[in-house]
Amino acid sequence: MNLLSSRLQDAYTSVFFRNRLFVITTVLTLLFHSALWVLVFLNREVLVQEGKDFITLHYRVFSGTDLVAPWYGIFGILAFAFAVAVGNLAYARNAILTNPALGLILSSGAAVIQLTVIAATYLIIQVNTF
Repeated sequence: MNLLSSRLQDAYTSVFFRNRLFVITTVLTLLFHSALWVLVFLNREVLVQEGKDFITLHYRVFSGTDLVAPWYGIFGILAFAFAVAVGNLAYARNAILTNPALGLILSSGAAVIQLTVIAATYLIIQVNTF
């Protein structure tokens, strides 16, 4: 128990969690990724339909649909978004020690990427509505 509390204390007092901007962008990234899962969960009836084996994952205005997959293919997008967020936040945590500005850019980038994936997922759901 003492080892766990000392590890939590070390995490709390680390350089990463002392800077308020890093904490805010990390929390925003986690909230945005949670919102992405909620978006997919709330629109599951659009993605999973009887008699519809595939959903459109990519649509171009000029050429139309160019990537289709089974309905669970959307989880690949969620997994990619999670991997990018974790990678950016892990690299930001390590970059803080040498270059705090780079760490802030990376952690902010993780939040922006999550917002971009939310917008893309919303558009995928809209394309599959029709």
